[in-house]
Amino acid sequence: MRMAKKNYQIAIFWIAFFFVSCFCYGENYFLISKADLEKYDVDIKKLNPVNLAPDGSYFVAGEGVQDLEKRAQGFTRMLRVLRFSQKKLSKVDTILLPITQWVNAVVNDTKNEVLILGNQGTKILRVNLDTMQLETLWEHKKGKAGFKIGPSLLCDKGTYYATGWFYDEQQFWQGDFLVQLGIKEEKKGQFEVRFLKRVKLDDVFINKEEEFNKAHYYISGTELLYNIVKIKERKTHLMHYKNKQIHALDKGFLLDVFIGNAYKIFYSVVYDEKPEVLQHFVMDLKTKKKWKIGADNEYYTYPFLSPKGDKLLVCVLNERYKVLTVYIAKEKDNYHLDKLLHNVPIGPMHISADGNVYSLMTPQWLRIGNF
Repeated sequence: MRMAKKNYQIAIFWIAFFFVSCFCYGENYFLISKADLEKYDVDIKKLNPVNLAPDGSYFVAGEGVQDLEKRAQGFTRMLRVLRFSQKKLSKVDTILLPITQWVNAVVNDTKNEVLILGNQGTKILRVNLDTMQLETLWEHKKGKAGFKIGPSLLCDKGTYYATGWFYDEQQFWQGDFLVQLGIKEEKKGQFEVRFLKRVKLDDVFINKEEEFNKAHYYISGTELLYNIVKIKERKTHLMHYKNKQIHALDKGFLLDVFIGNAYKIFYSVVYDEKPEVLQHFVMDLKTKKKWKIGADNEYYTYPFLSPKGDKLLVCVLNERYKVLTVYIAKEKDNYHLDKLLHNVPIGPMHISADGNVYSLMTPQWLRIGNF
């Protein structure tokens, strides 16, 4: 009996410890529970996050349509917009999307709209998130030259960019490009979309027998990060492409994790084959000044940089217990890591375009917080 009582006390201690440890950091936040969403007929487990509003005032996600009649009409996906007021869920807007397959979507970083790619990259939709008005901007027409868009889609200072490949009238490949989407309304409800060539990717990602590209990250329509693995040298080079100019930033035995913007980049590198020491850095692209981030041999995953590069978020996963710890680092503090969240359930994270709000979605709740 004493043993049972002791085990019960220990169990209560660990439950309390875990609960407190989950919520003792990042106090400026609010939670939207699974039950809160169910009041609006939304199942959180079926949501596919897109991103937060530029100012964090709403959250955009996609969801599959289950109604067989609507699916037969060509509506296999819908857009959900979760709106917040006074740290509570105030409204959920829903709009059916006339696509049979979802490719990608991006929330505009300067205005309240979202661009959606569907149907294997052959259809572009736009939704005004103030009015929930849906527009079909472009759709592939058989027998005409065009551009198969995707999978990458981004928005920089209000302008949309995407990867893809051009094809001729016979649908034959004409080269891989990063393009700007030139969207023009010819008359009410009718649009022309021009795919303006910005970067010929075949000229950047040159794959040879002795060197090849393994990873890349698009910053804007004229700027990107990528790596080149040089087999004979046994080194991986981190490269920066901007306005048709290419510069080497760093190199190491392993260098596969990196993100960035026009001001700063974050990357993880193992400089030498032996001893194998994993290190992490933030680099200023203009001055090339570097800040060492955190401890050696710590695995920081899912990094996020604010638009100005003055804030960094990184995660440490505990796969055994299916939880993660999120750290924040600020330039004003020399990018010293501080805990933002501790032992929270693993789920997709996003940050707003203004760099002040984050979201974390789990099967039980959506957390919105300031950092």
